[in-house]
Amino acid sequence: MLSWLIRAASRPYDNPDNGREAFDGSPRRGDGRPSDRKVLIYATEADRVASLTLEHPDIETGGDLFGSWTHTGSPIVACAIGPGRDCRHNVTSFYQDEAYLHAAGTALYDAHGLQHVGAWHSHHRLGLNRPSGGDIQTVRSGMSRQGWDRFLLLITTIEDNRAGRIRQNYFLFAGEAAPEPLRVQVLPGASPFRRADHDPREETPRRLARASWSPGPYTPSLRQAADDVFKGAWFTSDRGKELLLQTTRQLAAAGVSCRMFPGRDGSLKLVLPDGALLLGPDFPHEPPRWLEGGGPECHTWEPTFNLAQWYLQARHRHPEPSASPLAGKEL
Repeated sequence: MLSWLIRAASRPYDNPDNGREAFDGSPRRGDGRPSDRKVLIYATEADRVASLTLEHPDIETGGDLFGSWTHTGSPIVACAIGPGRDCRHNVTSFYQDEAYLHAAGTALYDAHGLQHVGAWHSHHRLGLNRPSGGDIQTVRSGMSRQGWDRFLLLITTIEDNRAGRIRQNYFLFAGEAAPEPLRVQVLPGASPFRRADHDPREETPRRLARASWSPGPYTPSLRQAADDVFKGAWFTSDRGKELLLQTTRQLAAAGVSCRMFPGRDGSLKLVLPDGALLLGPDFPHEPPRWLEGGGPECHTWEPTFNLAQWYLQARHRHPEPSASPLAGKEL
């Protein structure tokens, strides 16, 4: 493990967004379903990263994260180290001190069994709250060399230098999936793995930075409400929400599972056990459209139909659908 840390440290976390990989910030797993994973970090370690970020307001700095993993794949950060005294800071890149990273990682593993679960670096005041194309390539190259299937990357940014306000954005790399933004759960108090004295191998701070931090804009819990993101879509109206609630209840009562994926064009995709339906921007005045699986193309649709019954009848499981309880009401 530690041999990879040395090789990875020789590559910079390169800030410029060179377009090598698009990142949309979607908090979803590789199979497209919403993720319940999060990062758990002791308060002292999150505070330490914030203070270290503030030490270099105009150049990148960074460090590494040690801890463990939950059985659901969420990282637990028990100890965060900063830059070593022989690191290199640049405006758009950071190189960790290889000897310090090796020594710190070995000590934490030997004393507490902590694993190297991730790394952090700052984008200081550049306004980039997510991994750049260079960051993604660096992490994936290191994961491939070591054979790891997961890695945590923390990007910090300075929101207000004078006030000492820092943003922290956590991203999980898992397999070939796009980096996944994580929710943050702060573990109260001091980490039991934090040394009380200053590690002489670590870069000496120029001053004692007093910083406060908050989750960054890519944190899933801070995302815009659906009514704002999909403003004007039929499923954000009161009647549309009522129709969806009734439909999901009716499908559940029939033993049919359903997952919903809204589109920014005002459409809604329903993923069902034996097919997928697209409810377009003008639903229910336009008929559902089969995307996968598929039913009879000639199957009729009326805006007053009960969608659950219509689906079941299209799959040859029920007679002609009855009218929806919302028949005659404007959506």
